Amino acid sequence: MARITSLFTLLTVLLWALGLWISPPAFNARGWSHEIFYLNGVLAWGYMALALIIAARPSWIERLTGTPLDRLYVHHRRLGWAALILSFVHYFTKTLFGPLIALFNLPRPGRFAAGEPADLFAQIWQQLRPIAVTSSEWLTWAMAIICILCVFRALRYSRWLSLHKLLSVIFLGLTLHAVRLMETADFMTPFGWLNLFITAAGAWASVVLLFGGAGRNQASQGTLTDVTQKDSVTVLTIECERAADVKPGQFVFFSTSGEPPHPFSVIRSEGRSLTLAVKALGDYTSKTVPNLQPGCPVRIEGPWGHFRPVLDDRRQTWIAAGIGIAPFMAWLDEAAKKPHGSITLCWCIRDRDSEALLPDVRSRAERAGVTLKLFESRKNGRASPQMLLEDKPERVAVCGSTPLTAALRKAWQGRPGDFATEVFSWRHRS
Repeated sequence: MARITSLFTLLTVLLWALGLWISPPAFNARGWSHEIFYLNGVLAWGYMALALIIAARPSWIERLTGTPLDRLYVHHRRLGWAALILSFVHYFTKTLFGPLIALFNLPRPGRFAAGEPADLFAQIWQQLRPIAVTSSEWLTWAMAIICILCVFRALRYSRWLSLHKLLSVIFLGLTLHAVRLMETADFMTPFGWLNLFITAAGAWASVVLLFGGAGRNQASQGTLTDVTQKDSVTVLTIECERAADVKPGQFVFFSTSGEPPHPFSVIRSEGRSLTLAVKALGDYTSKTVPNLQPGCPVRIEGPWGHFRPVLDDRRQTWIAAGIGIAPFMAWLDEAAKKPHGSITLCWCIRDRDSEALLPDVRSRAERAGVTLKLFESRKNGRASPQMLLEDKPERVAVCGSTPLTAALRKAWQGRPGDFATEVFSWRHRS
């Protein structure tokens, strides 16, 4: 996805430069401030459209980008903030260039005394311009407020998602600004066509998010067949059509009536049945999920992700933190079926007594011939990267917090391609 974003940025700049060559602007500060205004506006518009397309989760998004969905959401956040920052650069471009224009002491162009427009379309088109300008100002400030609110950890997941949906409304509202403020000549240039394409793509993603729902082509209905409560972990067994498509290490979005979808790793998939382990971390996972009953209809979307085991003769270390053990439980089942070299599973936990999944993990590790090492923070403090990598592995896989992953990546001495990670937390709590 990083490559696609870079290519889009480069293409935008090149088409903008081509437009300057085809139709050069007036060689003064006013002319160039308009061109810069146009360029940063289209870049901001494109980044926002890309963020919305990722959020819509079309079935082809992982194949097209070559990026697993968990990492795509990292790009989604970055694109969103880039769009917001560039929107304000766009908003203040002419203000920032005001002093430069004054230095040139350029005469203001005379106002064109237009007569009555020739037809109804021309009248409407003329009246839309002030609306496009004013509405864009309000919508840009609204976008900033929403983005800032989405940062707060205390915001409930469902409300956080609802705020995100409002960004689709804002994009649709800004389409008037993006199209109406184009000069007539822009409609016949490659740069203008790019702007129209971005508008159409972002509008499509916005409509999908508002009316169809994200990931609708990857969703199917299922039935909850078993609910087992193990201290702070709820183990859910679901019967659904897509269970057979799940590969070890992948995740699905799980939702019940009246609740938005939540991502959970699949710890086992057999035939038409898949199993999820849900840790009580927020309102939904601690209050709603434990009270679900067998027979309850559910919605499963996916599978998603490329966090897959590579079972060969290399020495490996798998590192999990807390509920980050979930994808590795499926990896252990896969390792029990295939030959492999030396594998050590390092699990960072608070203490043995508080880990409800420990007996299951230990049993699977024994069947797979994988060495299980427990690192209890309550007893011995947090494990250092050196302790976790003490076996000198040739390949490392990590599912843990961002600081832990970053520390391990820094300590890793092997090839970058042999260090596999899954984004452990897209959002603070569910």
